[in-house]
Amino acid sequence: INAFKSEAETHGYDITFINHHAGTSSMTFLEHCRYRNVDGVCLAGMDFFSEEVLELINSDLPCAVIDHVFPSQISIVSENKQGLQQLVNYAVSRGHKKIAFIHGELNSSVTKDRIQGYIETMTAHNLEIPSDFIQESQYINPKKCREKCDLLLSLPDPPTCIIVPDDYSYLGAIETAIDHHLTIGKDISFAGYDGLRLTQMLKPRLTTIRQNTKRMGREAADQIINRIEHPNSFQYAVTHVSGKLLEGNTVSLLLD
Repeated sequence: INAFKSEAETHGYDITFINHHAGTSSMTFLEHCRYRNVDGVCLAGMDFFSEEVLELINSDLPCAVIDHVFPSQISIVSENKQGLQQLVNYAVSRGHKKIAFIHGELNSSVTKDRIQGYIETMTAHNLEIPSDFIQESQYINPKKCREKCDLLLSLPDPPTCIIVPDDYSYLGAIETAIDHHLTIGKDISFAGYDGLRLTQMLKPRLTTIRQNTKRMGREAADQIINRIEHPNSFQYAVTHVSGKLLEGNTVSLLLD
């Protein structure tokens, strides 16, 4: 958001946040955008399948979408498939063969790409994927993640490494490890996704994928402004932004 705001302001644009209410009257997103007379809209971190969002996407307002893809709309997405491939490859390089994946909500292209990356990479290494090793949770929900980690660690043949939906959810994984009297980075391994500063300050430091959120924000601002100012020549495209593996201390080294 900060990167989007800064980039927009350098081009002479102001940003405003939209919700359902203006004064005492309830409005849809599109109605609110019309009321505010905005030039364009950036959509991030929301239910992209809701009727209100689809109404906005199908309107004539220029839209930029972060971490989701709509046909004929500006889309800025992380390399989510590549990110999961990096995490699985790293865990395998550390000797892990039993790697589980807890993902976020299924109604998200982010989740679908990450699941695909997980399955393809496990398959490429000829590693078994028991049905219980893929668990659905929610993004940014430590409590739900804790429940899923507990389920995985209670299996007769539990995983040695668990990839959680995001760094914030990892806080729930920490509690599960404590409940099971396991030391993270020794008895059980975890990996996250996002690269939050908070989890890089914890001990042991979380192994994760740092998303390039600054570039994503700048790209979204640049492209939507280009769409606003050059409507006849603008060409829609999906922009993929790569992340970076941060090697922490939460994935143990397993020796045969």
